[in-house]
Amino acid sequence: MSDHLSRIFGQDISRRQFLKRVAIGAGGAMLASPLASMAASCGGSDAANIKVLAWGDKLNDEVNDAFKADSGHTATFTIFTENPEAMAKIKADPTAFDTVFIDGLWANGHYNAGTIVPIDFKSMSIYDDYFPQFADLAPWQLPDGKTLSIPHAWSADGIMYNKDHVDLGDKPSMAALFDPKYEGKVAIYDSFYRNFLNVAPGVTSAGIFKDMHVQASIDGGPVEEAYDLSQSYLDQTLAEMLKARKNFKMIWQDIDEITRALVSGEIWIAIGGNYITQNCLDAGATNIEFATPSAHDIMGWVDGQCVIKNEQYDKNPDAVLSWLEHYHNAESQVKIIGNTWLASTSRACLDGLEKAFPDGKERVAKLAARDTATVDKMSLLRPLANPGPFQDAWAEFLAAG
Repeated sequence: MSDHLSRIFGQDISRRQFLKRVAIGAGGAMLASPLASMAASCGGSDAANIKVLAWGDKLNDEVNDAFKADSGHTATFTIFTENPEAMAKIKADPTAFDTVFIDGLWANGHYNAGTIVPIDFKSMSIYDDYFPQFADLAPWQLPDGKTLSIPHAWSADGIMYNKDHVDLGDKPSMAALFDPKYEGKVAIYDSFYRNFLNVAPGVTSAGIFKDMHVQASIDGGPVEEAYDLSQSYLDQTLAEMLKARKNFKMIWQDIDEITRALVSGEIWIAIGGNYITQNCLDAGATNIEFATPSAHDIMGWVDGQCVIKNEQYDKNPDAVLSWLEHYHNAESQVKIIGNTWLASTSRACLDGLEKAFPDGKERVAKLAARDTATVDKMSLLRPLANPGPFQDAWAEFLAAG
């Protein structure tokens, strides 16, 4: 990612570092199962190769092979690490990819840039498998009833905590990170803006997110919803973070890093996503829980797959849509989510996971994946209108450590 894009979008570290846990080949190049690769080279004239631009946690050879067996088409994956990188790749060559994964309002950014086409999700057989909050996610809906993206997984930016040492009460709040009894036991994202946006509602005013959503043109592009935070709120939030600076022992970048710290007890409480509970379970720790900070406004993400506007879609729309239907059906999703344990947006997938794994119910419960009412008050990830003040505040915070 360019320095300019880094300044605008910061580091969406928490989930993207999943790539460190996935074997993706040299340079994140095209990936497909051996069977899919062979079929692509010898397939008939009616066979299509659906080229998917995705994060590493979306790849599943078994699902790809089943797509070939069921449809005669193939799917190959190219791995990317950040939303701006994907946007740049598609703009550079729209024919290089047929679908792309996004999170939050990046679907809207792609649509405004003319890189994707709407999807008639409601007509698909899989539509009823999904929780309404995701199937009809308001920011992705168009007036004609079509949607910008097929939902895949989600999480609020919540609180990871060790239940042996931390009691968040009935209404968890990010304000807990500032409690003196957690001195040296708190971890936060390595992000110049995300911590401030997460913490601000807990230490200032519970309703400030409505004031943080502004219309802005990012990097000269179309006007979109962006984040902003008044200087007074930012100053107030920074002041609280500086007063409690001794609490914040870790600025975490990598999922393995925060997992080790939580499992070992080095860290008791952290800002993070629900999926980290699964890494802790895999490491043998059952005492690490996830809580949505219900005492105030929250941030979060919903990710999904979009269709790229290109010649492939013009000539072969049925092939592209058959890939979406196959990838997002419950059987495929159980295989994909069962490897990564993100919180699925599909009710049918969660039901399947609970049946397919001996500890499936425990895992789904730790994800809080069925608490979909959270989405109604969750502010989706989006660009920053003015990154400068956040960068200055973050630099002051780090310098005080």
